[in-house]
Amino acid sequence: MVRVPCKCAQIVKVFEDANKSQLSIIILDDIERLLEYVVIGPRFRI
Repeated sequence: MVRVPCKCAQIVKVFEDANKSQLSIIILDDIERLLEYVVIGPRFRI
C-alpha cells in the first residue's frame, strides 16, 4: 500500500505534467481504489 502523502504527491505530479500540454488528458480508472473507498459506510482516506 502506498502512503497517503506519496499518493497525493504522485497525483499532483500527474496533473502538473498534464497541465504543460494542451493535448494532455487524464483518465482516472477505478477511482474507488485510488481513494481506498470501502463499502462499509462512507469511510475513505484522502
